[in-house]
Amino acid sequence: MSNSRQSRAPVVPAAYVRTLAATVERAGFDVDAFLAPEGLTANEISQAEQLPADLFGRLYQSGMRLLDDESLGTLSAGPVRAGTFRLMCLSMIGCPTLGALIQRAGEFLDIVDAVGVKPVVDVAGDEIRLGFGSPVRCDPDALQTLLTSADPVQIRTSLYYWHNLLSWFVGRALDLQRVDFAFSERVSETYSGATRGADWRLLYGAPVVFDAESSALVLPRRVLSLSNVQNEHTLVSFLRETPYRLVVPSFVPPALQDRLRALFGQMPGDALPTSEQIASRLGMSVSTLRRKLAAEGVSWQDIKEEGRKLAALRYVADTDVPITEVARLLGFDEASTFFRAFRRWTGTTPSRYRAAEALTGSRKSR
Repeated sequence: MSNSRQSRAPVVPAAYVRTLAATVERAGFDVDAFLAPEGLTANEISQAEQLPADLFGRLYQSGMRLLDDESLGTLSAGPVRAGTFRLMCLSMIGCPTLGALIQRAGEFLDIVDAVGVKPVVDVAGDEIRLGFGSPVRCDPDALQTLLTSADPVQIRTSLYYWHNLLSWFVGRALDLQRVDFAFSERVSETYSGATRGADWRLLYGAPVVFDAESSALVLPRRVLSLSNVQNEHTLVSFLRETPYRLVVPSFVPPALQDRLRALFGQMPGDALPTSEQIASRLGMSVSTLRRKLAAEGVSWQDIKEEGRKLAALRYVADTDVPITEVARLLGFDEASTFFRAFRRWTGTTPSRYRAAEALTGSRKSR
């Protein structure tokens, strides 16, 4: 594989850091003191056009700790105290299906007054809309006010957050049919640093519709019956970098190869998707897909092989799915073929790798 990816340092518009700094300042904190650990000043970020994505990520995490607010950057009626996300996940972990997971999350958020919003599902024929609803103890009018006053990036980030979280529970990225937004593409560009709808489509890996009746993820109805493959053991490692890791990537318009890595790493089905399926999902032709990858210094086959490896490592380390079933999910005709590939990737067998990861997770938990 080309070394271009290693030399490419991801960046974000400096407007994201300025927005974060303004949030810290409104909360009554000194912005220069907040930026000082990163060697920055408010004057420097006011003049910058782009900043390193990893720097923004560190500042984002620092902001959550400083403000004691896990809702930073997402749709919320007020600050959400640290630990809320962990308790919500613990309340969800025993649910058998995706439908039950969404219902339990809503029940939990019904009693968290600060949030003021929860995920709800509307069923229409063979598809569902996963959007925003009002907790039972809140005034429905307050939700409408919240949605109207929120900037588009908050809504985009919140939907991205729920897609990532629920995808983790079922062990694969939920198969989005499209993402609807109840605001215009022009308004989205105003708030997101001239990021166009095409970048939003790339972010979700699905068509994006603006000026819709409401903002929601649109998915096939069958996803509600997907099984929860996680447990309290796998939740321990997941919680170490969340909710931060569920949110920050949505601020960073990803390169095509990075989006493909995410798709391959998160959504193996009965076999990894073909180039035709991926190109259609991203709204481009196969030739355009290959040309864009070539411009980034990688090939389709490179990404597909890397994606299969990442998916295998994730399934073996983070779920209890039987090894033979992992082989089937990744499209291997024979389990023995998968075992040989896994040994080539890691130098060990899937069973030994799973045991070693479980032991490491147990030690870190203690």
